[in-house]
Amino acid sequence: MGLIYPTEFIPLAESTGLIVPLGKWVLKKVCQQIKIWRDFGIYPLILAVNLSAIEFNQPGFIEKVVKFIDINGLEPHYLELELTESMIMQDVNSAIATMSKLQSLGVKIAIDDFGTGYSSLIYLKNLPINTLKIDRYFIHNVANDPQKSAITKALIQMAHNLNLDVVAEGVETEAELAFLRQHNCNFIQGFLFSRPLPASEFEKFLLTNK
Repeated sequence: MGLIYPTEFIPLAESTGLIVPLGKWVLKKVCQQIKIWRDFGIYPLILAVNLSAIEFNQPGFIEKVVKFIDINGLEPHYLELELTESMIMQDVNSAIATMSKLQSLGVKIAIDDFGTGYSSLIYLKNLPINTLKIDRYFIHNVANDPQKSAITKALIQMAHNLNLDVVAEGVETEAELAFLRQHNCNFIQGFLFSRPLPASEFEKFLLTNK
């Protein structure tokens, strides 16, 4: 069938339960890759892993994370786990308990696609997170869209006031980049910098100081 995107295979994996072994494999490979790159001298580098709600709520999930960190001798703060607003809102108290435990171990926690799920502003100050990721919807054409501009500036300022880092997703133009730099967005990701790459090509990308 050729290239199949996550928007197609993730829902299928979730509906069949295959997301649990798939998620375990991803987490294992990421922890191994952090160790490989650290041993290779590519250091420090934080790697983020998207989690499924099913995976996040599995019994023993925290122990699984700890196992992969320990096996590879990693400092936990080089691993970041990404959750969506809707995942957290399914059971706020349970999610906060799990997030707090992970954060106490040193693992970083990010809210992905912020602004597109349930409104969690009322809970945001209580969530044990390190990073807020602004959804690409707000970033697209942000320099020329007054409404998106106002929302994005407000999200950046709010996150900074809460001592959170901010990541802008889906940056594709120099104008978007300039806007985000002007308003002190901490981190930027998107096709402007690179398409997704295999590990070997990503190493070349880093080592040539791109």
